[in-house]
Amino acid sequence: MIGHAARAEDVWTCTQASVTDAKQIHLRYALTKSGVMFDEFNQQWSVIAYDDHELVAVFTMGKLDPNARTLVIDTKTGDMELSIINMHSTDAPSRHILGTCTKD
Repeated sequence: MIGHAARAEDVWTCTQASVTDAKQIHLRYALTKSGVMFDEFNQQWSVIAYDDHELVAVFTMGKLDPNARTLVIDTKTGDMELSIINMHSTDAPSRHILGTCTKD
């Protein structure tokens, strides 16, 4: 797990289909007390909302890449949806990936 897990307020482990194929993968997300979240690739996500009902976070590389990812977890049921928005790519269209998460 990423180095931020030791300082994490909460860690969520999610099972979802891979972005590149239908294989099931497990990803972990560590939320820090400062309100940011890091994934296993050490990418920093901005947390928009985190409460008893939902976790909503956004990742973008800004000027480097006009694409974005939005992660939504229903914190009561563990249902998860990852939206990947590829603005100018014809080879990798935008997609939505469903999965489930548990709080570690």
